[in-house]
Amino acid sequence: MITIGRRPRLPACLLGTLAIAALSGCSPDTRAQISAEHAVSARLKDPPSARFSNEFVVRHPRDKSGTQMLATCGVVDGKNGFGAYNGGVRFVANQSDNSQFGTFDTFIVTLETDDNKQATIGTVNGSQPTSIFEMIYWNDSCVDAAHPATHTGTTDYAHPDRR
Repeated sequence: MITIGRRPRLPACLLGTLAIAALSGCSPDTRAQISAEHAVSARLKDPPSARFSNEFVVRHPRDKSGTQMLATCGVVDGKNGFGAYNGGVRFVANQSDNSQFGTFDTFIVTLETDDNKQATIGTVNGSQPTSIFEMIYWNDSCVDAAHPATHTGTTDYAHPDRR
């Protein structure tokens, strides 16, 4: 144990080991959400300030090797450099679960940003402008019967002629 100030702290390498051991008793969707929250939080300016909402897990059929691709999707809000909450952004955490080998991995984590909110060139003039984030991540990974595709691309600065 390491003591910082008056509070003893576990080294970070042990915290990860404890988190993995704790997840082994969770339901598959809870395990996916906790793993996603950990990975998404690490991408924020102030990781402990992360607040998650509207989370859901989309599971895809297992392949022949027993691997199931899934995505945990939702909204995360975190404090900015001034200590204020930003209002939240969508995130997608792509994951794989292989029951045959007992492995679970969160391998791609993407947050919606101002840069990827722009409508794609092919949809900017249409009735459903689809953002870059939606086309590459959200609508590809987070859509199922309960969660339809979204089309919220911004068109005000998506094309050089509109600046």
